[in-house]
Amino acid sequence: DCDDGNAAVLPSNAEDTDNAVDDDCDEVVDEIPSDPVEEECGEADYLGDPLAIPDGVGLSYETTLTISGFGPGATLADVNDFISVCANMEHTWIRDLQVELIPPSGESYIVVLNEFLGQTGSEVYLGYPDDSDDYDPNPGTGLTYCWTPTAANPPMLDYCNLHTPSTLPAGDYQASSGFDVLVGTQLNGTWTLRCIDDWGIDNGYIFYWS
Repeated sequence: DCDDGNAAVLPSNAEDTDNAVDDDCDEVVDEIPSDPVEEECGEADYLGDPLAIPDGVGLSYETTLTISGFGPGATLADVNDFISVCANMEHTWIRDLQVELIPPSGESYIVVLNEFLGQTGSEVYLGYPDDSDDYDPNPGTGLTYCWTPTAANPPMLDYCNLHTPSTLPAGDYQASSGFDVLVGTQLNGTWTLRCIDDWGIDNGYIFYWS
């Protein structure tokens, strides 16, 4: 009872904010409790050297990030709790690429961020690439593209087919496959961004992703 002779005052008590008593023995009377601590958000960033996306049919590039800080065995229970995956990148022909996110629980939980739809359609840049570097890749200037469940924009190639931009604007886009497949995946562990080039000649770079 905090050695004050009042058996109703205990360290395990919640503080009553309107009784002029130090209910929880912390030497503060009628203390207003702080807001409960929310579960941490898992975040990680790749900030290394620019990473070339190999040019060619079916060639893939992978880079990984490690998320930690969630409770042991924590999984994604609600797709709306997934905030985003973002990449700062450039490429001379977005239609070459399939871009995928692989969570710690593996291939059965793959999110297709940008789906390869075949070798038809107008040329659309990602970022501001060097379009004369077919045989000697040279990093251009990236723009930041994010995929998120709450994006107002449709998937990237749907946007391109609707608006025919010369450069895809930076911003938020829906994933081609949606994000529902992530429900149930482990949160802690290795997350992989995979880019597959399915059409020859053009190339690009990822400068960072998160």
